This record gives sequence, structure tokens and C-alpha cells, in this order.
Amino acid sequence: MLSSKIEKSFETDPSLRALFLFDKEGAFKEEADTLALEGIRIEKFADNFFYLKKKLHTDWVNERVFLYFNFASPHKTGKFLEFPLLDILEANKELVTDDEESFLEEFNLERSQKNLVKKYIKELQYSSVQEVCRPILQSGKLDEESLQRGLISAFLKLNQVSSWEVVLSKSLLLGFPEKETEWKRLMRKLSENDLLGVFSKKINYFFGKSAEVIDQGFLVHLLQKTRYNQITQFIQESHRDDPYKGLKIQDKSQLTGIFQLIQEATNHPQIGQRFEEALEAAGSTIHGKKLIELYGVESDYGLITPEMAWILLSSIGENIDFSPQLTAQKLKKISTEHSLSPSLHQAYEFLIKTGEMIQQINSISNYTLNRCEDYIVAYTTDWSKIDTSYRKAIQSHRNIQEIGDGFDLDAYFTLLNKRYEDFLEKSNREWLRCLKELKFDYSNISTKKQYDFFQKEIREAEVKTVVVISDALRFEAAKELLGIMHGDDKNVAQMDYALASIPSKTSIGMAQLLPCTDLYFNNGNITNLGISTEGVKNREQILNREINESIAVQYSQIEGLPIKEARELFKAPVVYVYHDVIDSTGDKKPSERRTFNAVDEALQELGKFVNKLHHTFNVTRVFVTADHGFIYQDLEIKETDKEASPGNGDISSHNRYEISAQESKPKLGYCFPLSATTRLRDGDQYWVTIPESINRYKKQGVGHQFVHGGGALQELIIPVINSYRKTQAVAKKVRPIVTNESQLKIVSNILRANFLQEKKVSRTEKELELIVGLYKDNQLVSNEAYLKMDSSSDSPTDRIQKVELILNSSAVQESLLKLKVFDAEERLNPIIEIFVRNQTIIATDF
Repeated sequence: MLSSKIEKSFETDPSLRALFLFDKEGAFKEEADTLALEGIRIEKFADNFFYLKKKLHTDWVNERVFLYFNFASPHKTGKFLEFPLLDILEANKELVTDDEESFLEEFNLERSQKNLVKKYIKELQYSSVQEVCRPILQSGKLDEESLQRGLISAFLKLNQVSSWEVVLSKSLLLGFPEKETEWKRLMRKLSENDLLGVFSKKINYFFGKSAEVIDQGFLVHLLQKTRYNQITQFIQESHRDDPYKGLKIQDKSQLTGIFQLIQEATNHPQIGQRFEEALEAAGSTIHGKKLIELYGVESDYGLITPEMAWILLSSIGENIDFSPQLTAQKLKKISTEHSLSPSLHQAYEFLIKTGEMIQQINSISNYTLNRCEDYIVAYTTDWSKIDTSYRKAIQSHRNIQEIGDGFDLDAYFTLLNKRYEDFLEKSNREWLRCLKELKFDYSNISTKKQYDFFQKEIREAEVKTVVVISDALRFEAAKELLGIMHGDDKNVAQMDYALASIPSKTSIGMAQLLPCTDLYFNNGNITNLGISTEGVKNREQILNREINESIAVQYSQIEGLPIKEARELFKAPVVYVYHDVIDSTGDKKPSERRTFNAVDEALQELGKFVNKLHHTFNVTRVFVTADHGFIYQDLEIKETDKEASPGNGDISSHNRYEISAQESKPKLGYCFPLSATTRLRDGDQYWVTIPESINRYKKQGVGHQFVHGGGALQELIIPVINSYRKTQAVAKKVRPIVTNESQLKIVSNILRANFLQEKKVSRTEKELELIVGLYKDNQLVSNEAYLKMDSSSDSPTDRIQKVELILNSSAVQESLLKLKVFDAEERLNPIIEIFVRNQTIIATDF
């Protein structure tokens, strides 16, 4: 034992030259007599101070020397200054032989701390314990409470001295059968070190619960108690029939402690996810259905379990067709305030969007308007939002992976499609009747036309311009793209629209976005100046007839270009870029059900591309438009719902139109000259037949859910986005509003605040990042929450976000605090300050 201590002393201190051992009692005499250590000179004192001093200063100056003395240490006798080798002793080290003394010396602790070290020296000798406790093994930091926490932290294999909240939460994870070995080890360690009482006292402090025997079953009980109080934290009085009311904690200070424990546990990198899983497993015996039966759907639950979330969704959703707006608001409140699983979140979003769509449809007082322009204005301002809500609802429906018991998803899906189909049918039937009154003659409609696009927007352009034509980019989807583009505070983008021709098909739309100088239909082989309008190279040739050095290119070709080459390409005065994601997916029967996925993909792709055009390729002006829109209905169109083809398609036909050299008089639908809606010079030689409203013709081998070619508003109103770049920021940031400001209070250590982004991100309102926290004066006393306000949705419910702030234990006694909200780019001055009363601790006067 002595030899190892000597060797360790020299190993840990390479500068050490002389190691002194004073052994008045002779406890180490026999061992010292037989010492033989490689590289270390062993010298026993033989009343030879002069000899030793001389040798240590000369011959042994470069050796490591161990010196054994058979009298007491001069440190203990008080004759320190009389010791002949004092200078050498001071420059080197005295070997401490008892463990406590050695520990004190190793960690430079005070001698007054020896009793504390002695109490726990058995554990402190382990390197693993020392590693955990090292930050507190300092003379100014070591106290018994900290050391006890450090030891239990080490027993629990935490990587540092942790708070009691973390220590207890990690302990609770040992309550399950598979953790029996770890639990027994912890209990043995606590018992051996007389820490069981400390552990039990802390459990009682946090949970108000003590037990004669702390076993694994008791830990599960504490987890159940924690989960129950999470659920019922805002319910003041327990129902008399509540079978779990024995778990209720009424003491507000204990509730504060528990929620502090939950916060620290869930945020802890070692245990966060496992703690939540343990709470969920233990809380599975608390039946959410029973709680909702007793406390009702409208109660303010602090936490809702998946079981409860499905029940609330079913109960609240029952009124969606009768009270869609209120239903959507209630569901949005739940989804905003509670953490839902991905599938549950999508189920809530599905019903929220369904409710919003129904409300938007219900707000239409009359489908019969006076003029065609009125229909176009109604669609571009309001009715197109119905298409967006339907699209979002379908996307959420597709993402629901599991369904809770009692939730009739099919019934809601049928309702969604029925109401949407009814809207499509009524609005487009009246729109087409209005067009018929004008004989479909676009010259009698004051709205901008697709065939005037080049003449009015491109021909006289004074800066280099890129036109991105995204096949089948519908107007409602382009409004979402506009929001994505508005996220750039140096981008100015404006949304306009134009009326595409009928039939709303790619070949005609693409031809009319080019210069319409000398446009001929030629039995479907459309030409301009004698050049076919099909194919990128032909379109480039047509553009060059009007503007020299113009370029036409497929988007897919640009994707693979090196930046240097792309920059050269976009130096051209006009570049037409042809983008095809939506139509290439939707216009094929096997893939038409993925239409809305393709819309999402196209929007993200276009948003990044426009940004890149401005930032990387230095393009000043970018237009985004489309050849046509589309109709999509997610319910499969039955054969009985399709019309028989009128047989008027000897030149061209599809499921929404026919083109013939002869006029027909269909019993249903409309027939008019191709020249009425186009700039085709020979258009009066051809006749277009389309069905009523949104009807489809029976057509083999094609899809019928995604369609275009007819005269529906969704097919004809195309977007025209004009985006240009400024050198400096061009708009203010959106404004956040705390919607529940009058109800703000801290209950059970928690503050919940709801933030509304007042306006959508737009040309004049840019996105904003927020940092939110609770403060006492200028000191942060809670966690910080980060919010990004970047929604471009027209729906206010899409622009609401929840913040949950948990008060630090150091501030639970403060009666008045401040909620402060900062712009993340400017932390000096808050943009919102609200006084908040802390009701966590309520003092009574009697």
C-alpha cells in the first residue's frame, strides 16, 4: 500500500523531487525497511540532517527521493520553523497516509472539511464518482447537500452533479420491471451511505408523499401522480366521482416543484425522451375518456393524452357542418396549446381546414353575380381560398397514419368532398352562364388576358427579365408561393392574374404566353410566324423575332448547370424558363392522386429558384405565371358521374373539351368559336365544346380527378407574379399580438401565452423572429421560447403560435413579473412588455 502511494505521488506530480513521510507511531516502519522502487531512492532518517541536506542539494538533485522519518510531522508538533530540512519540505511534499488526508490534499480542500470527506470517503475514492463530483470538490463549493446530490447523481450514472429535480426524475425511470437491477443497486448505495433518509425527504418535498418502503411500485405511483396533475393542473376542484382524485396535489408549492421537475427532466439531454415515455407508460392507467366524461370537453386541460385528443377531436368535430368557424377555432386552440403526435396533428389540421373551407363556402351569399368581372374578382379575392383550404385538408388527410377509436374519419372526408364539389359545381355553373351571355367573347371582358402577357409585360421591359412558366400552377397555389417570396425583406413581389383561353390546355396556353404576332391553330399544330410553338428551341426562335438574344430553356436544364454558366445564360435580356412539376404528375392517371404533393413540391422549388435568380444570377425582374390551372377532386369520379362525349372532337378532345371544325349544339355544355378566347388568327374556323360546370367527358385511359381544358374558374384564372429586387430592405416586419393578454397569469409555475401574427407575410409585411421570456427586472427567470412569424396564410388560425414558459424555482415567490418579447435581431429593447401576476403561491390572510 505504501509503495503504491509513493509511486502515485511521483506520477501525479512530475516536478516532485523529495517525498517526506513522518511516522511517529511506526505504522509503516516494516514496510519502509523493505521498500525497493524503480527510479526512486529510499532513505531512512538516521539522525543525519546535514548529510541528507547536502545530498539533496548536490548528488540527488536530479533524483526522486523518498525520505522516511520516525517522528511526528513538524506541521503537527508546531516546531515547523525548527525543522532542518524546512526549505526542501516546503519545495516538495509530505506523504499523507490516511485516505481522508490524502483526499483533502489531492483536491486542495480545507481541513475543516475532513469530517465531511470522511463520511463519504468510501465512495469518493472511486474515479467515476470523482469525475461527476469534481466541480464541487473545491474548498469554497463543497458542502454536505451538494455532495449528497453529487453522490446520488453518480449512483444514477448522470454525467454531472445534477439538481434534485433531475436526480428524482432519473430515479423515477427505475420504476419499471426491466430496471430492477439498477434500482436495487441504487437502494444499496443509498443505504450504505446513509442517504436513504435524504432521498425519501426529497420525494416527500416534491410529491407530498412519503412511504415506509420505497420500491419500484411506489416510483410508478409517483409517475402516475405527476401525469394526473399535468392533465388537471388548471382544474381547481376534483369531481366527486373522479377515481383518480387521490392523486391530486392541492399544495401549490408542491405543484410548482413538480412542474419544475418536469421541465428540467424533459429538457435534460440524458433523460428527456425516456422521462416522457415513462410518464406516458405510467399514465396509461389514467383513462382520459373518464376524465372528459367528468370534466367535459370545454375544460382547460393542462395536458391531453393521445386518447383524450382523439375524444376531443371527435366530440368537437361533430358540429363542424353546423358551426364550422367555432369548431375550427376550438380545434386550433387545442392543437396550438398541446403537443400532439404527428398523426394527431394532421387529424386536427384536417378538421380545422375542413371547418375553414365550410365557413368560407357558407359566407357566399349568392353565386349569381352581374358580370364576368365580378366572378373573377370574387374568385381571386375570396373563392380561391376555398381551393386552398381543400388542398390543405386533403394533404393533412393523406398524412394521418393512425386513427383513434370513435373518430369517423371517412364521414368527415365525405363531408369535405361533398361540400367542395357543391361549391365547384354552383360557382362554375353560374360563371359559365355569364360567359355564355357574352358568347364567350373575351374582348367584352375587361380583365387582363393571357394572350396579352408578352405585349404588355415583356416587350418594353427596360431590365433583364426572366419569365418562369410553371405548367398548371393554379392561382390559389401561386398565392402561397407569393408568401414564400415575401419572406425575403429585399424582395418586392406583386400578385396579379390573367384569363387563360378555352380550352385551358398546355399547347394553347404556352403559345399565347409568347408574342402573339401571327398565331395560327392549324388543326392543332399551332404556329407563330410560321414557326411551331411546340418545343423549347422553337419558342426561343419566336422570342428572338421580337427581342434579340432571348433564350428559352427547361428548368431541368438549369438545375444541373454550373453557377458560372447559369450566370451567363441569365445575362440575356429575356429568358423563358419552362417548369413542369404539377402537370407532369397530375395529368397522368397513375399519379393524379399525387397532384397536391406535386403542388407543394413546385411551390418550394419555385420559391428557391426565384430567390436564386435575384441573389445568385442578378436578375432584376422575374415573372411567374402558368399556361392554365386545374380542377382536382380527391374522391374518385364514378362512371355514372361522367358525361358521354358529344362527339364534336374530330380535331382534338379530352375529358374537359372537344375541338372540331364544325359547330355543334350540345344538350349540356357550351360550344363557341376558338377565336372568342384566343388570338389565333384562324380561330373562327374551329369550334370548342365544353361541358357544364365541372363535368367530365367519358374518356378512356386518362384520369378524371385532375382535369383541365374546360372553362372553370380554377382552370382559367392564372397567376401573374411580378417579382423584383431592391438593394435594401423594403418593408416593416409583421406585428405580434398576445391574444390572451388579459388572462395572462402564472399558475403552477407555468405561463401560457398565445401569439398572433397580426397580418400575413406580404410585400409590405416581412417575417419576424421572436424571443420570449419571463423577467424580474432585467433578469431572465424562465426558459426562453423562440417563435418564427413567417406565415403567409390568409387564415388567422394559421398564424397563431403558443408559448409555454416555466418559472425558475428562484423566482416562485415573486408576485409580479414581466413577460418580455424581443425581436431576435435586437435584444436591447423589447417590443412587448406585459406585467404578469404570479399565482403559483397564494398567501392566505387567515
